[in-house]
Amino acid sequence: MSKRLIGYIILANLLLSAIIPINLLADEAPWWDDNWSYRQEIVIPINTSLDNTKYQPIDITVNFSDPCWAISENKHSIRVIFQDENRFIKLESQIYDLHHLDNDNEHIDSCNLVFLIPEEANGEEKYFIYYDDESKSSPNYEKRIDISETSYHYSPIPGITFESDLYKITQGDQIVYGIAKEGKTLDREISQQVSLIKKGETEIKANSGEHVANLNFVYFWKENGKWVSNPIETSEKMTKSDILVDGNLMVKVGIVSQSENGEIQSTIIYKYYYCPTEDKRIYL
Repeated sequence: MSKRLIGYIILANLLLSAIIPINLLADEAPWWDDNWSYRQEIVIPINTSLDNTKYQPIDITVNFSDPCWAISENKHSIRVIFQDENRFIKLESQIYDLHHLDNDNEHIDSCNLVFLIPEEANGEEKYFIYYDDESKSSPNYEKRIDISETSYHYSPIPGITFESDLYKITQGDQIVYGIAKEGKTLDREISQQVSLIKKGETEIKANSGEHVANLNFVYFWKENGKWVSNPIETSEKMTKSDILVDGNLMVKVGIVSQSENGEIQSTIIYKYYYCPTEDKRIYL
């Protein structure tokens, strides 16, 4: 029994010696910049050693353990740091949905944070958000994407009409997506229609879409045992639209549309994140 007990004690000591230094190393990881008072590690929910995670957007809510100086989406103390041992890379980032402290317009206790997984990711790196309770210079990141309102009207022959009021999302000099708020195709009203725009298009027209998706809800019912020929759809009229976030890495819009009689409604939020690769995608 005494030999077994000694064996347990030795094994326990070995386990402790393996565990404790790891925790200490995590706590004592090199500090990026002594001018920043606080940092919190960001836990990434994906395996960044995989190639298909490069440039994937991370959009998370951060709750700060200490007051964070942030007046607005552009004036704040927040920096996102990629760290691989002693290697530091400051990543472009964006904040939105700031929650200020009570009676304090200069400090927040939470916000949403956006950044992209960098090309240097290997699965071994860590991500930290650094912040301070005192003012810092604005990060002044380049605005990678933009969103604006535009419209088109096309009538090739009398009685045939294609028109739309829409949001245009651009990345650099490329138009990426068009999102129809309201309009008409032939004799049909449209809303909640999103189009991936053909590469090289300089403006959005009726035939600019490479892929088009209609996101309206259609409701059929039976009368006298037969399906009606005139269902109601939520694309029949737009009741509300708004640009919710217009940031340097992510834009977000919301559109509410209804059937003409107001009985059914669709509320859709569209998000587009900056993507430097050819594969563009929109999140709904």
